[in-house]
Amino acid sequence: MSPAFNTVTSTLLVGANPIDVAVLPDGSRIYVANSGANTVSIIDGDTTSSTHDTVIGSVAVIKGAKTVTVSPDGTRLYVGTNESVEVLETVGNS
Repeated sequence: MSPAFNTVTSTLLVGANPIDVAVLPDGSRIYVANSGANTVSIIDGDTTSSTHDTVIGSVAVIKGAKTVTVSPDGTRLYVGTNESVEVLETVGNS
């Protein structure tokens, strides 16, 4: 059987007003910028994990997370806000 095409397979609840998404190069983590909650949600993208496709954490950021992007080596997450760009370490999400 072929996979469904253009079909919603699940819905994950993250923070208010999710506005942008970034994925680590290996696919193990997915980051969602939540502009209304001033947070970045962390989703487990590891297909071998028991928590795959679930929100496993959240990181508070300064006013209005607008964009997220991951460094090419996957060690840093850059979060654009209303006032700054915040840099987070992806290993400890700090």
